[in-house]
Amino acid sequence: ASRIVTHLPNEGPNLKTGPTLTAVWGDFLNQLRANPTLKVYDALGILGQDRLSTESVQHLGQSVDSVLTFDPDTFKETIQVFHNDLKAEHLEQTRIVQDWIWDHQRQQLFVRYLGFGPTISRYDPAGSFLNRGPAFYIRMDHVR
Repeated sequence: ASRIVTHLPNEGPNLKTGPTLTAVWGDFLNQLRANPTLKVYDALGILGQDRLSTESVQHLGQSVDSVLTFDPDTFKETIQVFHNDLKAEHLEQTRIVQDWIWDHQRQQLFVRYLGFGPTISRYDPAGSFLNRGPAFYIRMDHVR
């Protein structure tokens, strides 16, 4: 068996008809905020092991940053507070996790879908790119 991770762009020709994946993720984020008891899982660690708490889901993708600026002419310090909210436009790709299993007896390849989730880019406080990874996972056994 092999674990395979595939990424689909959220915009583009991967869907022939219907809404883009960005629109689908936007609808899902709205549902998630309205009903934070939906089952979503932490993107860190083993897929689907750690379910996010209701409180974590309520604050998923929300952060507060502050910037201190100093005016050299007046010597006045100014603190600006920024509220960052996760939006569908920030979700760049959809990650799909599967197990590919070869059955020697039947001489067949079986694909088992484990879960999927939107990916986001992460940046340090200076704005430099750190990495790209899933924001959270949805397990397939909760979708079926």
